[in-house]
Amino acid sequence: MPVLQERVRGEVRARRRLMRADVEKRMERILRQLGIGLKVELRPPSEGLPKAELKLEEGRIVIRAANEAEAWSSLIHEVVELRLRPILSLYREVVNALIGFVEAEAYRRKEQAIEQISRDLPKLIEEAKKPPRSDEES
Repeated sequence: MPVLQERVRGEVRARRRLMRADVEKRMERILRQLGIGLKVELRPPSEGLPKAELKLEEGRIVIRAANEAEAWSSLIHEVVELRLRPILSLYREVVNALIGFVEAEAYRRKEQAIEQISRDLPKLIEEAKKPPRSDEES
């Protein structure tokens, strides 16, 4: 019996691999039609890992799904995210420009403060060194 069970498990795994390969090919075909030249890698779901990841530097999308419907849903999500990237990058550019401006302004103000302190400090030190005056002199 254990030999038969192992053989059945092996056949089930092989069938799943074939089904996964078929879905990957269909997904890649639609991606090509959309002008997106990425490979699709289907994996079983894994706790603690995202359902899908765009790995653009590697030219692929990794999708972790329990079934085909879940996989297609994740692919749609990733295509939408990919299409929105140019828009979202605009916000990133604006934020980075704002950060650059704030840093430059903070540096300019700090330098002004240092200049003012450099002028004030010697006067304060000189005055502090003087002997105290009596109340009558005030």
